[in-house]
Amino acid sequence: MASHANTVAALREQPLSLGAWKASLERPLTQFLMLMLAAWLLRAATFGHPNFFLDEAFYFAAGIEMSHGAVPFVDIWDRKPWGHFALFAGFAAISHDPAVYQIAATIFAAATAFFIARLALSVSSSWAAVASGLAYLLLLPIFSGAGGQSPVFYNAFVAAAALLVWKGREGGGWQTPFAMLLAGAAIAIKTSVVFEAIALGLVAVWFCWQRHGPSTRVLERAIFWAIIGAAPSLIIALGYWMSGYWMEFWQAMALSNLDKAYGLASSWERAVTMATRIAPIALLAAVSWAHWRGRREAVLLLAWLLAAVAGLIAIPNFYAHYALPLLMPLCVLAAPFFARMPIGPIAIGTLTVMSLWMAPANSQDQTRKAQSALAELAYAAEMHGAERGLLNYDGPMMLHAATGTRPLTPLMFGPHLSHAPEANVSHLNTTAEIARVLSLKPGVIVMAPEERHLPSNRETRAMVLAYIAANCREVAMVSMPMRYRADDIAVYGDCAAR
Repeated sequence: MASHANTVAALREQPLSLGAWKASLERPLTQFLMLMLAAWLLRAATFGHPNFFLDEAFYFAAGIEMSHGAVPFVDIWDRKPWGHFALFAGFAAISHDPAVYQIAATIFAAATAFFIARLALSVSSSWAAVASGLAYLLLLPIFSGAGGQSPVFYNAFVAAAALLVWKGREGGGWQTPFAMLLAGAAIAIKTSVVFEAIALGLVAVWFCWQRHGPSTRVLERAIFWAIIGAAPSLIIALGYWMSGYWMEFWQAMALSNLDKAYGLASSWERAVTMATRIAPIALLAAVSWAHWRGRREAVLLLAWLLAAVAGLIAIPNFYAHYALPLLMPLCVLAAPFFARMPIGPIAIGTLTVMSLWMAPANSQDQTRKAQSALAELAYAAEMHGAERGLLNYDGPMMLHAATGTRPLTPLMFGPHLSHAPEANVSHLNTTAEIARVLSLKPGVIVMAPEERHLPSNRETRAMVLAYIAANCREVAMVSMPMRYRADDIAVYGDCAAR
């Protein structure tokens, strides 16, 4: 006992030195745990929120439908690649509680931040590297990345691929092929990642060229890496061709983007907002450029950044989360600035304040209110005819899962029915599809009294309102919270009762 007391006393008298803390910070596990803790603290209040963001609620609802046998692009439609559906189907296979995908998103965000930190170590201290990863986590909410938007997931694959390309620069046997496989997996989640995948592949070829000079060996490896990167998407496409659903697949993956109308005025407004928000980290990256000039890493980071910009421009909607891929190379480039004392820690503190001010973390109270609101909507629908069919025109995406009903149309994502730019972009005529669903005499219609997705599809809205006026009565009106807003959602039940 005396020996134990003496040991405790000695530890109290000799706290960990600064050198010991630095040594601990240099360990990869310590870096990951620190970033994981930060991600958890920034996101934990949202776990279980059923309506955090419209897009990700739809992704999870689509994953739930896949667990009931739905085929993407056929039974549930969107222009996201099959891999994105499969990712959320995997989450839904664990549980239909949205906390599952939200916890997964937290892990993916922390992993991306960790890969950023590992890349930043080549020119900065352990502190600055971890600060780069932390900067990524702090910037995510500002660009609608506080939940499970698709870049939160595929960014992890891209960042890991970039790190492996760098590690394989001296001719490692497995790093570069595995990097191309990860990039290919990211393309299968989001098509626009093809720009980043090509850029990373070209950098890998450049590294190989530096080692071997112009030779058939370089060409052979380039072809091999390209095949590996394309393999996931080619396998998926082959599966749809063999199953007889090629036209649905091709419409979703290619033609729908050409058919969609883009509002130039609103897109330009969003682009300006995006540029304003990304300016601080872009400025830190620019100020840090002197530390990267002349280094081989600079080629990788610049190619990566330019490719991310190309992917952003290729789909000129400029929604906030479209900027999330740019954050990765920018945060790595900014690492030398974070290494400066004391201005580096001040910069991280400023980013923290900016993040909490511009995109304050949601409260557990809002999560509970959203859960209660969804339960209230589901109860009203179940009590007033949902068993005869439920048309969720523009209500919360998790409503079918909450009521145990199946969507009456593959166009289950509200904007595909109610948003004018989305009219007829699928393989289905939107107006004809609404007419078909209404001909089934659904027992419940759920929609917002006020137009939610502007400019609205006035034709389909008028058809649904006419059906409600002739066949239904309002049985509930519920305020449904989202991250930054709450919408009144009405349940019109007892429709066309016999």
